[in-house]
Amino acid sequence: GTASQELRMNSGATAPEWHTPSGGGILQLKHNHITGTQSFGTTGGADITNSEISLTPSSTSNKIMIMTSMQLSGDNDLSMKIARKIGSGSYADILLNSQRGSETLAHTSNTIRSAYEMSPNNVQLLDAPNTTSQVYYKAIVINGPEGGGGGYVNRPSSSSTSANQETVVSTITIMEIASNIL
Repeated sequence: GTASQELRMNSGATAPEWHTPSGGGILQLKHNHITGTQSFGTTGGADITNSEISLTPSSTSNKIMIMTSMQLSGDNDLSMKIARKIGSGSYADILLNSQRGSETLAHTSNTIRSAYEMSPNNVQLLDAPNTTSQVYYKAIVINGPEGGGGGYVNRPSSSSTSANQETVVSTITIMEIASNIL
């Protein structure tokens, strides 16, 4: 055999033979821990600080898996979505549902209104950016258009710092997935 080859049994299971793997699976993985806390206003959207993450796909046919676990709390209806930017372009929404009326388009929704609770906002999306340019993703929090209260990342809306109050870590992970396994 040669470098990078594997020794496998032939299809008849009668003799070993050298095999050159075709590659595949997860080609690269990037991960961010989002520590610290963040608060945002009563209406509109805000980028989650330190949620931007990027990779450069090795083939235009490969896909990118985006996974988040963002810990949110708020005094009103909160939503979160993932946006994508390719190269030096602008961020745009990806993979959202069809809008009915004036609904807020998002990937997750959090309606916790208790001052002492947080809700995990988990997203799993498989994106097809069709590029070999650097691809960026970020999480955006959207506070309900009706207003009425603020929102928070990694902490409940209660400002207590006692032992009974939590502060947590959020995460975002992206992986390039080879097209030959999908």
